[in-house]
Amino acid sequence: DYTNDTIKFDSSNTLQVSAVSFVNRKPRVVLETTKTKVSAKVQNSEDVLGYSTAKTNIAAPFALFSSSVESGYVASFPSSFKNKGIENYHIDAYGPDSSTPVQGPFTDTHVGGRQYRHINVNTASTDNSSNRAEGWNLNLAGTNLTISSRTANQPRATMLRNETAKRPLNIANIKWGTSSANAGNYRFGYEILQASNRTLNDRYFVKAEGQVPANASSSYIRDLFDYELPRYDLTGTNKNIFVERFNAPGGPETNGGGLNVFGAEYSAYNTINYRNLTVRKSLNEWSQEHSGKFGIKSGSAISADGYNTLASYHKVNRNPRSNLLNSYKGYGLFFWSDATSVCDFAKNTN
Repeated sequence: DYTNDTIKFDSSNTLQVSAVSFVNRKPRVVLETTKTKVSAKVQNSEDVLGYSTAKTNIAAPFALFSSSVESGYVASFPSSFKNKGIENYHIDAYGPDSSTPVQGPFTDTHVGGRQYRHINVNTASTDNSSNRAEGWNLNLAGTNLTISSRTANQPRATMLRNETAKRPLNIANIKWGTSSANAGNYRFGYEILQASNRTLNDRYFVKAEGQVPANASSSYIRDLFDYELPRYDLTGTNKNIFVERFNAPGGPETNGGGLNVFGAEYSAYNTINYRNLTVRKSLNEWSQEHSGKFGIKSGSAISADGYNTLASYHKVNRNPRSNLLNSYKGYGLFFWSDATSVCDFAKNTN
């Protein structure tokens, strides 16, 4: 907290740790190796009299230990900082306890803490201080370790996140997508807020400010109008309002122009008497039409070269029935019988 309160954005104030102030404390055994914690003075550049000078365990955002490691980031240290290790630099602590509260992976990613402790790990060779947000700049040169503020041209992450506290429980809605670095707890708005019945919740009517779609008198039914279909895909639609539409088994009459203008949910043709009427009318006609000779469609013909013609809808054998009737002669409404003439009238039963 001392470092965050002292280092202000784009200020000239710095905190400096000098190698000449190193004091080795009592060594302690860590994993069967001896590590000695190093104490040093942290000097505030604005306090020339040294009243705010404090030890590293109080004022520094890290801890210094003796170290025998010579590779990795330690290799870039100047000679005065050799055999020293900077540790606990990435602890997300705040307040007087100076410790990190217990959190699971999800809450650690999204809930509380300091911004600069939750910047994603560098993944490209182009990631550097000029494009990676940090809380401050840390520089090692000569005998001094200097902490300075980020400049106006450098991305910074100096704020506390949301409610500060690193709670073990998340109560916020956190949106994420396929391009997000970290997964949230929802992707689409309708997972949080949703309503049903577009006829009652007509966003098109609101966006159009009550304007009725273009219409014209019907060419088929007097005193009725044909309306231009509203473009719900372009205006006044969202995924939060669910369309209540029941089309069983479905057909052109119960879609598109057969639906109510505002909402496009209901159709008069969804009743049992009119449902799927276009298909049913065609099937009725085909079912009543008798099969022609050789199983072809009635009224079609075949040639000696092949059966390149239309087939009958059903292949029930032709079953004609003969009726013997008297042949009548007559004119207008007056008929007389000629008993010597008999007509053989064939009637199809399929």
